Amino acid sequence: MASDLSRSEVKEEGNLLIEAVALLVQRQRETESWVAEQIWQAEERAAATDRRYAELEARLEGIEEHLARLVHEIEPARGDPAADERLARLREQVEGLKLSPGTAGQTGADASPREPESARPAASAEPRYQRPAVAAPGPGGSSPSVTFWDLLGPSPQDRLGLVLIGAGAIAVLYAILTQLRFG
Repeated sequence: MASDLSRSEVKEEGNLLIEAVALLVQRQRETESWVAEQIWQAEERAAATDRRYAELEARLEGIEEHLARLVHEIEPARGDPAADERLARLREQVEGLKLSPGTAGQTGADASPREPESARPAASAEPRYQRPAVAAPGPGGSSPSVTFWDLLGPSPQDRLGLVLIGAGAIAVLYAILTQLRFG
């Protein structure tokens, strides 16, 4: 009977080994197909990247060609006396503009004449920001009462801006405290 047990054990052990080898072969096939799929996807991504690179390179070449044409069109022809004269006049005018207003009249006949004051646009009579007027102390030496709104700013836009800045600061402080509490 001992020989029967050992034979059945050996047979069972053999069957288990065959099943394990079959499972290993199945897993190896699954792994090989997964690796093949990953390689295929990587090759597809590499091909797409190569296509994109080629497209960008072609676009860059087109831009460089267009830029070269523009430079050739815009750049004055060398040795053209009319272009050289225009450049010289432009340089003189730029130099005249660089001088301060007090010395602009001293540049000579080549400089363009200044516009008369009446031809210039008038500056706006009302500046963008005005400080609120502070009244002189009243009778008895007391200064006028300053309201809460006066402390926030001279205009409604300034007051609203200050209120929004304060609300933002409170929101940031709340967020920090919430993070500290739950962090």
